[in-house]
Amino acid sequence: MADLETALERAIPEINFLTIATPDIMPGALLESRHVDHYIGRIEPFLVPPLTPADFETERQPAAVNLRSLSTERSGQSAIGLLQMFGLNLAGVSASTTAAISVQLQLEAVTVQKFKSGLGKLQLERALRSLKERDLGTFRLLKRHFLVLATYYARDFQLTFGRELLNAIDLDAKLRTSARAKIRRQGNTVWVAQNETLPFGVFGYEITPGRTILEAK
Repeated sequence: MADLETALERAIPEINFLTIATPDIMPGALLESRHVDHYIGRIEPFLVPPLTPADFETERQPAAVNLRSLSTERSGQSAIGLLQMFGLNLAGVSASTTAAISVQLQLEAVTVQKFKSGLGKLQLERALRSLKERDLGTFRLLKRHFLVLATYYARDFQLTFGRELLNAIDLDAKLRTSARAKIRRQGNTVWVAQNETLPFGVFGYEITPGRTILEAK
């Protein structure tokens, strides 16, 4: 069974994984940096005009990935991190219980949200250069932040927990999701369906501190 992140990186080479899923992260979002996925705001207020609100409208479609390879098994704190990555958490679990956790995850449907207009790095760099020329101070505030161009969602997935966890806690009372998704459980298996709000990964780029790509030689 291939490691989940490795399989996803093969299918989506440009992906950056999120440590904790939040609904604010979507195309046009600004994150603290490429490595710190803290949401700090949106790019539209700084780039409209010259861009228009219509340029930032989004659409969702199935991602081109081989779902048969997208599974993984984790235990202990690594299992907790995996659940958080997909927008889930086990509330009020003790350290001793955390050590006993084991979970297998199988992705069943992955979607991607992109700009409907095809807005990409070249058009955004042109708009950023215009901002730099008319308001250098604001441009400097944006530099080094990470601009999200696409978000990837585990729309449907299945979790199979080890029996040790089920013997230790009431899973129905502890398992929580902040997504508007449906959760169904049978025995040690949990199905999550119709997650349309919590991404597990993003594609984007860092706003350069100096010249934009249009100005570089």
